[in-house]
Amino acid sequence: MSEEVAPLSEFTVVIADEKFDKYLRTAKLGKLKKAGLADLAKAELEAVIREKLRTSYLCNLEWVDEPTHQPSKFNIML
Repeated sequence: MSEEVAPLSEFTVVIADEKFDKYLRTAKLGKLKKAGLADLAKAELEAVIREKLRTSYLCNLEWVDEPTHQPSKFNIML
């Protein structure tokens, strides 16, 4: 996150392999099925998220400031 606003169209969406395999395909599989996205490959899901980011709003934007990690997290409506 930054004070400087950058166009979302220039961002790349990357889902870590472990996040895709061990979280999205297990713990969140029901939600992916509801959204009609359960059968997508990782690259296809990244493309869907990238398109949604370009045309939608971010929800639940959060910055975690811990000594061990500092991720920015957000939700989008799929």
